Amino acid sequence: MGFIFIDEKEHELRKNEIRFTPQEVSELLEYSDVMKKWLKKNINSIQTQLALCQLQGKEQEAYTSINTIKKLIEDLDNTEKVYREFMDKQK
Repeated sequence: MGFIFIDEKEHELRKNEIRFTPQEVSELLEYSDVMKKWLKKNINSIQTQLALCQLQGKEQEAYTSINTIKKLIEDLDNTEKVYREFMDKQK
């Protein structure tokens, strides 16, 4: 086991970092379609609540949530793309 010295700024950035093993990435991508469907349902639910005026005064938080979920879907798509490219290079 080796040690890598990093400065305080990088330590602060990495403090809450989450890392996946190759097996975990593979599992995540295997069920990515289910995950994306669930995330899109959450977007639809928030949009419905907005349309029914159930989130009055909380519109900004709702739009932030929608944009965050969209970013998660985009990141999941990008992860899948990069993983497939990586696996293709391994062959």
